[in-house]
Amino acid sequence: MLKHGLKLLVGCLMGLLAVSVSAQEAGSLNLFVERDALTLYVAAGPAWLGDLEFSALNAQGVVRSIRLRADFDVLQITGGYADAGMCFVYRLSGAAPPLQDACSQPSRVFRRDVARADVFWYDTVTSRARTIIVYGSGAGVNGEPCPPDLPDCPFSWSVTPAQVAQAQAAAYDYRQGNAAWRPVFQTFDDVEIALVPPGCFMMGSENGEDNEKPAYQQCFDAPFWISRTEVTNVQYKRCVEAGACQPPNNRAFFDNPAYADHPVVYVDWFQAKAYAGWRGGALPTEREWEYAARGPDGLDYPWGDTFDETRLNFCDKNCPYSWRETSGDDGYAQTAPVGSYASGASWVGALDMSGSVWEWTNTLYAPYPYDAGDGREADTEGITNRVLRGGSWFNDQFDARAAYRVRYGLFFRSNYNGFRVVWGGVPS
Repeated sequence: MLKHGLKLLVGCLMGLLAVSVSAQEAGSLNLFVERDALTLYVAAGPAWLGDLEFSALNAQGVVRSIRLRADFDVLQITGGYADAGMCFVYRLSGAAPPLQDACSQPSRVFRRDVARADVFWYDTVTSRARTIIVYGSGAGVNGEPCPPDLPDCPFSWSVTPAQVAQAQAAAYDYRQGNAAWRPVFQTFDDVEIALVPPGCFMMGSENGEDNEKPAYQQCFDAPFWISRTEVTNVQYKRCVEAGACQPPNNRAFFDNPAYADHPVVYVDWFQAKAYAGWRGGALPTEREWEYAARGPDGLDYPWGDTFDETRLNFCDKNCPYSWRETSGDDGYAQTAPVGSYASGASWVGALDMSGSVWEWTNTLYAPYPYDAGDGREADTEGITNRVLRGGSWFNDQFDARAAYRVRYGLFFRSNYNGFRVVWGGVPS
């Protein structure tokens, strides 16, 4: 419920927009925001919908203050006085009707479909403010140009995925926990990546192995991206064909088309690092990997604190290597196609962070407490141990915990180790 004089904080792709809505007399305005629809419902009016003021930060860092005219605004809200019980509904073309589509009598509902290339929005609520992220492109909604007296209207500015990420990450407050974050994905070339927002978490486990203690807080001041899945054979093959990577030393899976979408295996740390660099990224550090897997809630597994054998590819009842009894059967003798266990996704939407294959990190093995400045995250190639994370099809539920750590030499290769990639910004 938006009362008279209530302030909204609106996040636009270009930056943040501070929006004030003024209502005449005792009028009130309900705002319903869904993924594909925005509904303004005047419960008791009249309310003046054209009196909106935007302060926008564009891609060049220039602040523009714009007072929208009564007969023109960014979302094409009709100006003037609205009668009580009236709805203004803006919906993406072809989308399902919004939940609030029937919030008033049919004669009092005004609908407008908006082209997908022009604008859409979604809502997020934090302890600091209510934020509406508005996506747009082109010169105004539905191609309509900015009016002559508003040459800098927000939707005339170009928008990049990096600006999307910045706006969304800035709105996240890690103190509200994992559930307050809505996963954000981008696809570049053949790689789908997930945004990891800034925040803090307790790294390690006081109830785990000795090398997981003591648990220690780690914080990230800037967002980063992580590949949603482990690197697959077909993805790695492109690097080999480009001459930037060496093929796995055992090509049994790599050369078999049936395993094209399985994680690449039999790759050592040097090969994993070469691929990550070829893609413009890096191998994740231990703390990046663990934060993406556990989040501020510090979950034991990416999905929660209780092991669930239906959410991962692990050493089940058919696996001869398990020393813990289990009745589970994940359906695969060894690796599975990446992303086969959607219900095992982490809070940022990263898949297969438990089970499947062990994943190389860029971190030198060292005891806790974890100190990112003590040299363990140095990007060196000395002959020493590096940490792998996540467990594998070869291991049981204890090793699949997000805090579990193992170490291997840089030349270690097996049919149960692979990797994924991180980026500090959106890759090109």
